[in-house]
Amino acid sequence: MNDLVMSINLNETLKNNVLIVEFFLGKIKYIKNKTFSGPLRKISLDISESSNLTNEQLIRLKNLIVHDDDAQISKNKYALDQGQFYKVLEFIKENGLLNLYCISKDKKHHLVEDIILSNANSRRIMEQLENYTFSKTNEYVYVKLVSSEIVYRENKLFYRLNKIAPVEAFHRGIKREIAVDKVKAIELSKIQPNPHAYIYKEENKYLLNLFFDYNGIEIPSNSKIEFIRDDNEQYFRDINKEDKKIRILEECGWKRAKMNIFSRDNIWSIQVSVDKLIENGFTVFWENEKPVLHSSNIQYSISYNINWFELESTINIGDNSYNLADSIDLKKRKRQYIEVDDKVIFLPEILNKNKLTLSNQQDKFIISKHNIRQLFDLSEELNIEKIDGYEKFIAYDSIDIDVPAYLINLLRDYQIDGVKWLKYLYKNSFGGCLGDDMGLGKTLQVISFLSEQEIMSNSLINLVVVPKSLLFNWEREIRRFSPEMKVIMYHGDNRNSIIKNIQRNCTVLTTYGTILNDIEKIRGLNINCLILDEVQYIKNSVSKTYKAISKLSARIKIGLSGTPFENNVTELWALMNVLNPGLFGSKKDFIKKYSDINDNKKALIQLKKMIKPFILRRKKLEVLPNLPEKFEQEIYCDMTHQQKELYDSILTKIRNEINRLPTRYEIKDNALILEGLLYLRQICCHPKLLRKELNINNCYESEKFELFKIKMEEIMNNKGKVVVFSQFTSMLKIMEKWIKQKKWNYFYLDGTVKNRQKIVEGFEKSNEGIFLISLKAGGVGLNLVSSQYAIIYDPWWNPAVEDQAADRIYRIGQTENVFIYRFITVDSIEEKIQELKKVKNLISLSILDDLDKPKSITIEDLKHILTD
Repeated sequence: MNDLVMSINLNETLKNNVLIVEFFLGKIKYIKNKTFSGPLRKISLDISESSNLTNEQLIRLKNLIVHDDDAQISKNKYALDQGQFYKVLEFIKENGLLNLYCISKDKKHHLVEDIILSNANSRRIMEQLENYTFSKTNEYVYVKLVSSEIVYRENKLFYRLNKIAPVEAFHRGIKREIAVDKVKAIELSKIQPNPHAYIYKEENKYLLNLFFDYNGIEIPSNSKIEFIRDDNEQYFRDINKEDKKIRILEECGWKRAKMNIFSRDNIWSIQVSVDKLIENGFTVFWENEKPVLHSSNIQYSISYNINWFELESTINIGDNSYNLADSIDLKKRKRQYIEVDDKVIFLPEILNKNKLTLSNQQDKFIISKHNIRQLFDLSEELNIEKIDGYEKFIAYDSIDIDVPAYLINLLRDYQIDGVKWLKYLYKNSFGGCLGDDMGLGKTLQVISFLSEQEIMSNSLINLVVVPKSLLFNWEREIRRFSPEMKVIMYHGDNRNSIIKNIQRNCTVLTTYGTILNDIEKIRGLNINCLILDEVQYIKNSVSKTYKAISKLSARIKIGLSGTPFENNVTELWALMNVLNPGLFGSKKDFIKKYSDINDNKKALIQLKKMIKPFILRRKKLEVLPNLPEKFEQEIYCDMTHQQKELYDSILTKIRNEINRLPTRYEIKDNALILEGLLYLRQICCHPKLLRKELNINNCYESEKFELFKIKMEEIMNNKGKVVVFSQFTSMLKIMEKWIKQKKWNYFYLDGTVKNRQKIVEGFEKSNEGIFLISLKAGGVGLNLVSSQYAIIYDPWWNPAVEDQAADRIYRIGQTENVFIYRFITVDSIEEKIQELKKVKNLISLSILDDLDKPKSITIEDLKHILTD
């Protein structure tokens, strides 16, 4: 068990003018320099115990820290009012809990060995401080708050709760002797010091002369005089208030160089620094003593105008207004300020950074719509909350699509909108992600888009990249929905000859694995549309496959995914960068800017706005009126090379045996056929289902199982519920093992399970999960209306049994639409049985149950399937 560590963040306390404490878990050990050594884990005070506090002490500490709902400002940070902090320190001191640290300028955790508290008079606190020598060479930390002060020095923490003027004499590390009556005189002074800052540029830095104005008399900040005479009246200088202003100056990045001069190296953040000085009561002058105005005198707005964005900027000085676009020549070298009406305004750094993406047009700045990242950087830095007309940027209602009539008749309204959106991206050369929920027809929308007349008439090729398990399903879907489209499969053996024969104006289907292996060959193709199915496969931007895909050039890149991203900004950047290279900046800058979107609502809102034009995501509930009540789909997949070898070898043996046996041994013939069919179906599901002696090439891979994984990832990442049926309990066990590794919520039911109803009720009450059911066990007596999805992993001979299983979720009580998927292996017994069932239009088949009764499918039919 780790120790609870509490640290006072002095830097953030000073920055936010409120006491900030942080909590961590770690192993406390004391080292010579008295700083914490070892790993620390950020934690909230929700913990139930720690090794260095009793339960009573922990509860007491929680009650003191979490004093109201606003106390917790992030996972491990808490803000305390100053009286509450005093009580916390009292509690720590009384209980001898000296596992207290201070985080200072070096960001290290410095041990607090002793706490000195005072809410008494000035003499007492002065006596306590007199025991410790403060000097220029021995730096310490001083934090001045509204009604208290903190001094951290030599592992001692001094905390004063009341306003006691003499303590301020220590805050710059120089001990001053100030009499109590003199302090009173300062507090009663009728003249306030007004800081005057005179800024000028010298080489590559800014210099600042600081004076304090007392009723028209300027005193250099480093002057040693203690009083000012004005009309025969004497005033004491208010050293305390001067020091406060100097501290503000230092917080704004200015460092004392010599005498009365402060310097600043970072010239590009000068506008922010000057604004803060003005906000804190400084009067600022530029070189020739021209007054400097706050940047808020420039009002900005951004609006969308069909082909670009317009940045309008107006300078308001009194009753006069000027146009910033007229005052800046973007072709000239960078300038940090402009002069208007004998006054100076420093420009935001963001304007200089984006001069390459800005252009002048009449009285406005023009921003290309392809510079969306710079647009949002500008809106954020210039505090522009709304971009007028931005909704027009993502509008695609005006886009016309010329899609074959038979496809238009198939498409639902939301699918037509999806095709228009893809056409809009195409015409503007943007990439995008079609992120519709599973079952909403992403594949059909893309096929319709590729069948659009403008796309079809382009002489370049379209490249569709898919996971291997979906390759044949894409081929079948294209041939089904767009038979006029020329399709070439670039996969498997003989790829060299295939790529030589790839002609223009065709659609090439390939896999991510093939792209990785043949990237140098494929990148030579002239690609019009690059389609990346299940694009989340390449969410890792450092993977070899991602880097290979990134090398491909195309007019438009479209990603398909039912789970485009969650709150992982690294994956989001990877997705956006592969679809729109360079549009969202570097990975480092993107992550730095948006890594805290869970805590930073402003950053989250901006990020959502920025990606909105490039992701179209519809959920089932949004398009529910347009969906069928029950959607059924057959998904086809191939076998792996090794899996196909095993299948062919078993099939050959079965054929040889059938041809060898005399027909008079009808019973043996039947048994052989049924046994052979069983072996072949097991290989289609997973070769692990076979007896070991039959698995002659030790094949332990299944393309259908890879397809199953893809669909599970999609459903579970969307917090869905799915029922999975299989005839083979051994297949369900393989699924169960993988699901356990994913740590997903699941339920299991086969013929051996006794407490069926309890398991069913558990699934129905759960918010998400997977229900693995053997086909026979799930055939009757189950109501599973909380699930929208059903997967029939291995097709059954009897469609009535399949329907009966699927109807477990599609029955009275179901309030949502149902999606039923059948997984079928191409060029296998599964595909032939499906075709045979359709040809004979069978309603109820049970040949495996009642071999003695003639049915629509006969033994001869099955023999024909095996021997053909």
